[in-house]
Parts: sequence; structure tokens; C-alpha cells
Amino acid sequence: MKHLIATAFIGLLLTNYVVAKEIDWREYEKALKFVQQGEKHGTPLAVVNYAALKQSGQIKKAYQKISLLY
Repeated sequence: MKHLIATAFIGLLLTNYVVAKEIDWREYEKALKFVQQGEKHGTPLAVVNYAALKQSGQIKKAYQKISLLY
């Protein structure tokens, strides 16, 4: 019983030191500049300029930034 209480107490102490990292969305927001509102057959949609996005390298930077969190 003492072992269970000690384990629970240590677990409680350790959980206070775990901090979630906040995602830095700035690179992702820069990549979103290649997305425009559009319409096809009366239906609103998002139009992405994939060629320009790839050439700029912004999406790769955004992926790299997000992947650092995990």
C-alpha cells in the first residue's frame, strides 16, 4: 500500500513539470498566402497555387517547423 501511495505521489509531482509545446504557426500562415478563395459551378472552394507554393519552399518550412514538436 505504501508503494502505491509513493508511486501515485511521484506521478503527481512529475505531471506538474510536463509542459506542452505551442506550435509556431508563422511558417504555416506564410504558406496559406498561396491559397485563394475561388468558385466552381457556383460552389465556393479554396484554390491552391501548388507550383508557386512548391517553388517558394514555404510548405516544406512549415512541415519542418511542425515536425520539430514530435
